[in-house]
Amino acid sequence: MKNLALNSSPEHYHQYINLVEDTDIKSMLENGGIEPYLETVDILDNLGDKVYQVGKWTVKEMLQHLIDVERLFMNRALRFLRTDPTPVPGFDHDKYVMVSRVDHLTVEELLEEYQILRLSTVLFFKHLSDEELSRSGTANGVSISLIAIAFILVGHPLHHFKVLEEKYFAL
Repeated sequence: MKNLALNSSPEHYHQYINLVEDTDIKSMLENGGIEPYLETVDILDNLGDKVYQVGKWTVKEMLQHLIDVERLFMNRALRFLRTDPTPVPGFDHDKYVMVSRVDHLTVEELLEEYQILRLSTVLFFKHLSDEELSRSGTANGVSISLIAIAFILVGHPLHHFKVLEEKYFAL
């Protein structure tokens, strides 16, 4: 499955796909990518609104970014599953974060929303056939398949967690 995801996605997504084990993506989606955040919620909460460098996202902004990406990529997945030929535009993740208003939210609240959203993602992918998983469409000017989207939704949060470990946990 991983090879199909790599072969049906633009190269700039391979960094996320390669972080995911080559296993049944449906079961990986159940908690894949989210577990490290749940296991370190106290550390993340203690970081508060700290950043390792001016202009970088806070932990809460990063969590909101993951939520936004999950929603946007699931919109793409639905459209591609239903064979909607309309190209889907990209989005500016920095602008999304700038207006996200996460200051009043807790890490726990953001993780709760992320978990609930992920449950919806799991249910969406749960019964898709191999043919459906191989369907693709155009988003942000490039072709990408549903299976690639599933792998990205697991690998993308893993990528950001590595950033947290390397840059934030020492703060």
